[in-house]
Amino acid sequence: MGKPAKVVLLVDGEISRAERLAQRLQRCPYQVEVVHNGAAGLLRAHETIPDVIVAACELPILDGCRMLDALRSKNSTAHIPIILIAYEARPDEMARAWNSGADLCIPGGPGESDLWATLHRALETSFPALAAAPAAPLSVCTAAC
Repeated sequence: MGKPAKVVLLVDGEISRAERLAQRLQRCPYQVEVVHNGAAGLLRAHETIPDVIVAACELPILDGCRMLDALRSKNSTAHIPIILIAYEARPDEMARAWNSGADLCIPGGPGESDLWATLHRALETSFPALAAAPAAPLSVCTAAC
């Protein structure tokens, strides 16, 4: 019996992009919960205490940096690794994400395959406790995803 899948909370205001990213994460295999605005992400994080949060910087209602600030201010969620994706990849957006205390900030840009590869590698290497498959090399999971 393998380890249970790690829970990734994905917060992205663009529904189709979030669905594509969630499908890829589920194949590697992570249990993925998706919400589409920062306020819902904040609420869901407090309800479920996910293993990691992946959020867009720009979100409806409450942006990713403000959501991160709110999560860091509570003892129950301050420990959760948070990866912010700067889809616009503007220098000011990247700086704001880093300055808000993100564990990692990834430029999104137009190439989703580049974003996916960077995110996947970050989940597997930057946060080794999140490795979903026991002792599975990255290349095996990447090939299957």
